[in-house]
Amino acid sequence: MKCDSDQLPFEMLLRQIGHLYMQHSIRSIQNSDCEFRGGQAGILFALKRQKTMSQRELAEALRIKPPSVTAAIKKLESSGLVMRQRDENDQRVMKLQLTTEGERYVERIVQSIRETETLAMQNISQEEKLFLRRLLIQIRDNLSKGYTEDERQEDFHKMY
Repeated sequence: MKCDSDQLPFEMLLRQIGHLYMQHSIRSIQNSDCEFRGGQAGILFALKRQKTMSQRELAEALRIKPPSVTAAIKKLESSGLVMRQRDENDQRVMKLQLTTEGERYVERIVQSIRETETLAMQNISQEEKLFLRRLLIQIRDNLSKGYTEDERQEDFHKMY
């Protein structure tokens, strides 16, 4: 059953766009050697930004539970994207960092995001893009009312 887009509720339209956006990005970076999950991108980007982090630091930065980080790190490590190394200052602590392949993979993710955005914004003028951005920010801000900053940040981190 095909639904008339003009009659589609905003909530459903936003969900469809978000789903298609994420699917397009993920499909364009997947390859046969690495089984990638969208949520793992946050870990890769955090390690790219910080260079090295302990699992506890990573869990705190991403506001996710340590067992979730452990499971994701094992997958990323077995894929050759992340490696563990003893902390020079505290031999009890293992630090995580991107491998050379992990660095390349992050660049592929960034490129995929750019390609998806280019595709999504085809035939939309710069003026329309700026207007759309303002509208989306306003919608986000409207929906954020009534939440504390910590609650908003926690929800945003759960998404990525």
